Amino acid sequence: MQRPPTASPASGRAILRGRHAVVRSRISSPEVRGSAMELTVANLNALDKRFVTPIKASEGRLELSSRSDARKYRSLRCSDVEETKMYNTRGKEKVRAFIDSLESTAPLPDPCPPVISARELLEKEIRHAPPERLRQMLLQTHDAYLDALNEMATMDETMAKMRQKLSMVQYKLSCSEEEVELVKVYLTDAEKHNDNLLREKKKALQKLAIAMSKLESRTCRSRWAWQEVMELQKSL
Repeated sequence: MQRPPTASPASGRAILRGRHAVVRSRISSPEVRGSAMELTVANLNALDKRFVTPIKASEGRLELSSRSDARKYRSLRCSDVEETKMYNTRGKEKVRAFIDSLESTAPLPDPCPPVISARELLEKEIRHAPPERLRQMLLQTHDAYLDALNEMATMDETMAKMRQKLSMVQYKLSCSEEEVELVKVYLTDAEKHNDNLLREKKKALQKLAIAMSKLESRTCRSRWAWQEVMELQKSL
């Protein structure tokens, strides 16, 4: 039975199988002609890379560009292969032992305590607060809005007093019309701004009253209910 044709040995091709490679090439030396040598992947680094086509180890194939490249393998003996295997094994064991020693002796870092913001603390308190505490917190928020409204009313009174004083100053000191008009413009802008703030505070107070009624009417406080209260508190 005739054997199937094989690749030309002059091609100098080494096929890597797993961790070892079988190199078959026609070499002029009679003692190694027709013999096979086993090479580890690590030993390929010891060869002269100027005569070897660069490849990736994952490709599993080594191409030799010419017969002269194959002659470079004559200096590699089986004893060199075994020594390289032993060196690689010992080196890996030393590195593994060193890493294990570091892992066993290194102190464990202290876990950093979680940073909790004031808003998260307040949300947690609202979520787990008993009904009495929740009602007290809502009343405090309600009082804060009432204080803001009182401040607005005080500002209105202050504006009225300033207008009266302005007229008296104009009468006594005979200020020019331009200066008086400029002060009036400033007062008008301040009153408009004050009215807008007062209107916003009234709307927020109405929303807060609705949120309070929702929380008081529900026995189980849901997330959207106290979240709405938190949004109202941010507008203070």
